[in-house]
Amino acid sequence: MSTPSDLEQRSLVVATLDTAVTEPFGTYVFASSDPAAEIARALERRVFLDAFGNTTELLAAEYERYEPASFFVCVIDHRRMVCAAMMRVIVPVENGPGLKSLRDVKPTWGESAEDLLAASGVLLDAKQTWDLATLAVDREYRSGAALGLMHIGLYQAVARLARHFEVSWLVAILDYPVYRLIRTQLRRIFVAYGDERSYLGSARSVPAYCPIRDAEREAAVAGSSLHELIYVGSAIKEALRQIELEPAIDAVQSLFDEAAAPR
Repeated sequence: MSTPSDLEQRSLVVATLDTAVTEPFGTYVFASSDPAAEIARALERRVFLDAFGNTTELLAAEYERYEPASFFVCVIDHRRMVCAAMMRVIVPVENGPGLKSLRDVKPTWGESAEDLLAASGVLLDAKQTWDLATLAVDREYRSGAALGLMHIGLYQAVARLARHFEVSWLVAILDYPVYRLIRTQLRRIFVAYGDERSYLGSARSVPAYCPIRDAEREAAVAGSSLHELIYVGSAIKEALRQIELEPAIDAVQSLFDEAAAPR
């Protein structure tokens, strides 16, 4: 039997999305100010409580300051009308809070992200960097091909938007098993630049970066299936509806516009 939270989420999904779709899953993007962003936050709260013991209060304390700089990517199960997977992305808005996955490195790893990255030969420009701050997949979709589809859907949306906004780098602090899994599924796109440490309830986390433009070029040159899956997507179009690019661009652009607006 559905719980009230299930019913509430289904109601929000039905009210937000065009339900006349043929694909089993679809990827969507919401700015933090959009009421539909609660579709993603609900899954974020549930998964992070279950996996790491992160309470609603802890998540609010950690991420509330980053809300004006956040957008959410969701993979929606069109048949069940629920959020199957989500990602919170923090962008470098004007006079904003910065990128959490860079700011949180020094308190946990003892050196700044800049110093650790430089030691790995990486000099990234924070203004051309997006932060994959949270990633959550509902337990119903964590096995076999379903999990791979969830990760592809999330990363595909970020990659297409990053290309438009001329983003060069992605950063994250990843639970180590998730890091290993993404490395396997996405052909080592992410690279750790610190050792394993305890972070926000995860006993083993690593700070990681992805040179997203280089990754796309290398996949294209190699002619790999990864390039088709992530950057083209036609091979899985029957299973996964890609983001509508213009509304997604508008959602992300609204964060930059709001931050730059006169106060």
